[in-house]
Formats: sequence, structure tokens, C-alpha cells
Amino acid sequence: MAAACLWGLLVGCGGAPELELACAAVGAPDGLDARVASSLVPARRTLEIEVCDGMDCGARRLEVDPPGRLGLVVVPSLDWGERGLPSPGAGEVTVSLTLLDGQDRVVAGTEQQVQLAYQYPNGRECDGDTLLSGSVRLRARDAV
Repeated sequence: MAAACLWGLLVGCGGAPELELACAAVGAPDGLDARVASSLVPARRTLEIEVCDGMDCGARRLEVDPPGRLGLVVVPSLDWGERGLPSPGAGEVTVSLTLLDGQDRVVAGTEQQVQLAYQYPNGRECDGDTLLSGSVRLRARDAV
């Protein structure tokens, strides 16, 4: 009886407590993860990225430095709105990557269909449809 009274004091009247959904703060890429083969970047290069979603296109130029130990240069994820790119929903987009040398000559290029998908690292209930990402690669065989 004493235990039942104590439980009533801890949870209050009315029965069992309501549990709230606790969301973790696990991150996920939001945008386009573009990687460039290390053999294409012996020195600083410029990467032109164009994304088209069937209704709109947006382009961005990023500086790419020589790679580290992993052998790939990771271009920071592209946040759709902040980078001037269209803000598509989930689905397919066309991505063009053009790598330029110091004199703006084309070193490599590719155009790929990229599937964008929502990511839910904390569960759909926590993240909602906010983390949209996809990935594209510029490989050594894309050299001109």
C-alpha cells in the first residue's frame, strides 16, 4: 500500500505518465555530397556544379584543394537555399560537374542523374522532411 501511494506521488494522479518522444541530435548530410577523385586534384582547382530539377537550374563554383589521406576531395554539402540552387523535393535531378584548372581550362566533367532522398537519422517523427541529400562523383575516367 505504501508503495502504491509513493508511486502516486511520483507520477501524479490519473495513472501512468505520458511519455514524450526524445529526439537525438544525430546529423546527416543536407544537400549534395560531391566527391572528386584525388588524381584530378594535384593542385587547387575550381569545381562548377549545376543542378537542374526539371523546372529550375542553379549553379555554384567552389574551390577544391588537393586531397588528404582518403584520396577523395569532399566538397561541403550544398545547402539548397543558401547556395543558390533550386530546392527540389525527393526525386531525380540532373547534376553537371566541371573541374577547371588555374587558367579556367576544363580538366574533367560529367553529367549524372542523381536520386535525392530524405534522410531520417533521428527517425521520421523527429526529423520530418527536412534533410534532403544525394551524392555525385567525379572520377579519374571523367578527365578530358
